Amino acid sequence: MAALSSTDATLSAPPSPPTPLHEGEGSRLHEGRARISPLHEGEGSSGVWRPAAGTFPGWPQAAREITMLDPCMGSGHFLVFALDILVALRKAEEGLDEEAAVMAVLADNLHGLEIDPRCTQIAAFALALTAWKRIGRVRPLPALNLACSGLAIGMGRAEFIKLAEMITEAEGFAGGDADLMGRARNPMEEQALARRRGGLERLYDLFAQAPVLGSLIDPRRALGDYGDILAEGFDGLAEVIGKVLDKAGGDPDTREAAVTAQGLAKAAELLGRRFTLVATNVPYLVRGRQSVKLREFLDTYHREARNDLATAILGRFSSALKASATVAVVKPSSWLFLGAFRKFRSTAVKRMRLNFVARLGPGAFETIGGAVVNVALVSLSSRLAEQNDAFLSVDASDQGQIVEKEFSLMSGEMAFPIQSAIASNSDAIITHETSANRGPLLSAFAEVLQGVGSTDMSRYTFYFWDLSEVSSSWQPQQFRPDVQGGWSGCYSILRWENGKGPLAEIQTAHKGLRAYGCRGVGLSVTGSMLFSFFGAARFDSGIAVILPRAEEHLPAIAAYTSSEEFKENVRKIDQALSVTEASFLKVPFDLPHWQRIAAEKYPNGLPKPYSNDPTQWLFDGHPRGSADPNNPDADGNPTRPGMAEHPLQVAVARLLGYRWPRQTGSSFMDCPAIDAPDEIDASGRVDADGIVCLASLAGEAGAAERLRGVLQAAWGADWGEGVVRACLQAEEARAEDLEGWLANAFFDGHCKLFHQTPFIWHVWDGLAGGFSALVNYHKLCGPDGGGRRLLEKLRDTYLGEWIARQRRLVADGDALSEERLAAAEHLRGELTKIIEGEPPYDIFVRWKPLAQQPIGWEPDIDDGVRLNIRPFLTARPRNARAKKACILRVTPNVKKHTGADRGTEPYREKADYPWFWAQDHDVETQDFTGGPEFKGRRYNDFHYTRAFKQAARK
Repeated sequence: MAALSSTDATLSAPPSPPTPLHEGEGSRLHEGRARISPLHEGEGSSGVWRPAAGTFPGWPQAAREITMLDPCMGSGHFLVFALDILVALRKAEEGLDEEAAVMAVLADNLHGLEIDPRCTQIAAFALALTAWKRIGRVRPLPALNLACSGLAIGMGRAEFIKLAEMITEAEGFAGGDADLMGRARNPMEEQALARRRGGLERLYDLFAQAPVLGSLIDPRRALGDYGDILAEGFDGLAEVIGKVLDKAGGDPDTREAAVTAQGLAKAAELLGRRFTLVATNVPYLVRGRQSVKLREFLDTYHREARNDLATAILGRFSSALKASATVAVVKPSSWLFLGAFRKFRSTAVKRMRLNFVARLGPGAFETIGGAVVNVALVSLSSRLAEQNDAFLSVDASDQGQIVEKEFSLMSGEMAFPIQSAIASNSDAIITHETSANRGPLLSAFAEVLQGVGSTDMSRYTFYFWDLSEVSSSWQPQQFRPDVQGGWSGCYSILRWENGKGPLAEIQTAHKGLRAYGCRGVGLSVTGSMLFSFFGAARFDSGIAVILPRAEEHLPAIAAYTSSEEFKENVRKIDQALSVTEASFLKVPFDLPHWQRIAAEKYPNGLPKPYSNDPTQWLFDGHPRGSADPNNPDADGNPTRPGMAEHPLQVAVARLLGYRWPRQTGSSFMDCPAIDAPDEIDASGRVDADGIVCLASLAGEAGAAERLRGVLQAAWGADWGEGVVRACLQAEEARAEDLEGWLANAFFDGHCKLFHQTPFIWHVWDGLAGGFSALVNYHKLCGPDGGGRRLLEKLRDTYLGEWIARQRRLVADGDALSEERLAAAEHLRGELTKIIEGEPPYDIFVRWKPLAQQPIGWEPDIDDGVRLNIRPFLTARPRNARAKKACILRVTPNVKKHTGADRGTEPYREKADYPWFWAQDHDVETQDFTGGPEFKGRRYNDFHYTRAFKQAARK
C-alpha cells in the first residue's frame, strides 16, 4: 500500500512545519484552490509558520504525553511506522539515546488492538523486531500495550466468575473462620468480593461477543454500575490476576480462567482509555455482508453508521479521544456523501473539527485488492469548529497509478472548504468544493428513480430472444447503457404478469414503476456514468432514470447529463464506485445555458428511438439495418443504413424463422410495430420447421445456399457477390465464404452477440465435416408436444438420412465414413436420451412444483434458455476431449446451474418443493425428497427420474 505508507502516519502525527501556508491569505484560499506554498500567520516573511493541515491545538506539548492507538492494527503497520517518528521526537526533546527512546516509546506512546488473535501476535512480533533492529540487539522489551479485542472466552459464565474469590484473596480480602453469625468475611471483604464478582460478570458479558464485535466494544458504556472497575484501573486487575496465576500451580482450569481474564482485562483497559491520537485502517464491511449479531449491535449502538462497519468504527473511536485529540482513518469514502450516512455526517461536522480529507479513490492499495475499494484519508479532532474554520482537502481519486496518487498528495492542488458551510447544508456532504453558491440544483427540474430490485432475476428477467414473442405478461426492461449516447440497454424483458404474478408481491419490484410510459434519460450508476435516452420501459437497478418535472426541459436535461461537465459535478459529491441515484440531482444546473446547448445539439428535437443493433428490441429485424426515423428520405420515410451491425447473424435468424419483437406485434414509445411483411417474408425462403442442416438433406438445400437466398431477397436489386464479402467483413469473420462461416464461426459469434443465451442452436456430432444442423430453439419448445416432435424429426428424419448416407458410403469402401457413421450414431443416442429425459438429461425448474416438472423433452419456453438448454449441455459428442464439450458447436457460457442463485425462497411445502429443504450436499442425491429443515436456497441442478415425477403427477 505504497500510496498510504508514506503519508498516513505523517498526516496523523503531531505536525512539524512542512511547506506551510500564509494565514493572512486564508480568506482568499478558502474561496478557491492553491498549490502548496509557504504561508505565514501575518504579512511578510517574519510571521509564524503554520502547517497546512492545521496546528492541532490541545495536543500535548511533550512527545512523552502522546498516546496513540491503532484499534484495528492488523499486522502493526501503523504502529511500526509511528515508532520511528516518536523515537525521533523523544530523542530530540528529552535527550535520550536510541535504546532509551525506543523503550520509552514502547512503554508510553504506542497502543494497539486487533480482533484476530493471530494478527495480534504478528503485530507484536513486527513491533518488537523493529525495536530490536533500531537498537542493534535483542533484549527484553517493556510489556507491549497490545491486546486482542476479539478474544473468545472459551468457558462458561459461572466457571469464569469463580475467579472473583481468587482475585479478592490475592488482594488480601480472603476472609477467615466464620464468626458467630456464620460469616466468613467481614463487610469490607464481602464488598470487595461483590465488586470483583460483579466486575467479572460484566466483563464476561462484555466480551461474550468479542469475536464478532472486536474493537467496537466500549467498556465505559457496557460496564454501567460497575464502571468503577475502570477507575481502579484494569492494569491493576491484570496485575492481581498475575498473582492468581502464580498461586494456581498446576490447576489447569484456574490457569485457563486466569489467563483469559488477564487478556480480557488488558483489552478492556485499552478499549476504555482515551487517547491523543487514534489512527487506523478500518475493516470494510457493508451492511449486506454483516452477520446478524453484528447488525443487531450496530442497530443498537451505532444506528447512524450501521450501513458500514468502517464508519461505525470511526464513530466508536471518535468518542475515545481526549479533549482536542485526533482520530485519523483510512476508510471507504462513501460516508462523505452517501445519504445513508447523512445523520452521522451532520453530527460529526457539528461536534468535531475536520483537519483534512485526502481522497485516494480506487487502486490506492499496492499489496491488496484495493482496485474496487474507493478510500479516503480523513482526520477529525474532538473540538468544535469555529465559524470560519477550513479544512485541507486533497483529491487524488482521479489518479490511476500509485505513484501518481503519492505525487498528488505531496505536491498536488489543495482546497480549503469552510466546515460551517457544510454543517449548515441539510445533506452535510463533505466535498472538495469551496464555493458556497452553486446556483439551482438539477433536483429543482427533475426527479430520479431507482429501478427494479429482486434477488431472483434469473426467474423474472429474460432477454427478449428467450421467447419467440413478447406477450402482455412481459414488459420491456431497460438495462444500464452499453455505449455513450443514443438508445442502448434495450434487450431485457420483465415477467410482470400484469401486476398479478409472484414478482408483484415483492415490494422492491415496484421500484421505478411510475416511469413506465414516460420519457427521460438513463445513466449507468457504475463505471463511466454512460448516458442513454429512456422511454416507456421498466428498468433495473443498474440504471438511474431521470424524469423532467416539465417535459419541455428534457432536451436541456439530456444535453447536460450527457456532458463531461455533468460527470465531473457528480463525482465532486459522490466518489462511490456505484453512484447513489440521489447524487445525480445534487449538482448545479443552469437551465438557460443548457437550453442553448440543446438547441445546437438537437436542432430537430430529441432523436426518436432507434437502434441498428440486433440485440435491442428497437431493431426491426432486417439484415440491411433497422429503418432510421431520424434519417428520412424525400418522402419522409425512414431509411435503412445499408447494413445491420451483424447482418449474417440477422439473416440466419430470419432463415430459421425468428422475427424480432416489432415484427411480432410489439411496439415501443415512438417505435411502432411492423405489420407489413418485408422482402424476406415475401420471398418464401424462410424455413418452415426451424431445422436447417449445413449439408443438403431431406430434399432441402444446404444452409449456405439457403442463407445466400435470404441475402438476395433482402438486398433485392442491389444484390451482388460483393454483398457476401461485405457481410463477412461486418461479422469480422476469418472465413472466406458462407460455408466456412456457418460451420466454424456462426455459433460462437451468435453466443457472444446474444449474451451467451443462444436461440439458434448449432447441433453437431463433434466432427468437422460431420452432421451439423441449425435449429430454432423456440420451435424446439413448441407447446403441446410440438417441441418433442421437432426433436424427434431432427433425430429420425435429418440425422437418420445422414446416418443412412454414411452407411452406404461405408459399404462402398469409404474409410472416412466409418468415423462419421460412429459419431452420428452416438449423436442419435444422445438425442434419444434428451427426448426421454432420464437424469442427467432431464430439465429441472426450481420454481415449479414437483408435479409440474417436465418429463422428458417437454420444455416450457417461459422457463428460459438457461434451464431448457441443460440437457444439450450434458450430452457429449463421441470421443470428446474438452471437459465442457457438448453436442452444441461451442459450449455457451450460460449462467452456471451448479450452486444456488442469490436470495432465499419463502416457505414452500416439502412435498411440492423438496429441493428447498436441501443443503449443498443434497444436490448430489437423485430424486431428493427433502431434508428435515426448510432452507429456501435456490438450487438449479437437482435431477429427478421420470418415474419419480410421474408418481408426483398421480
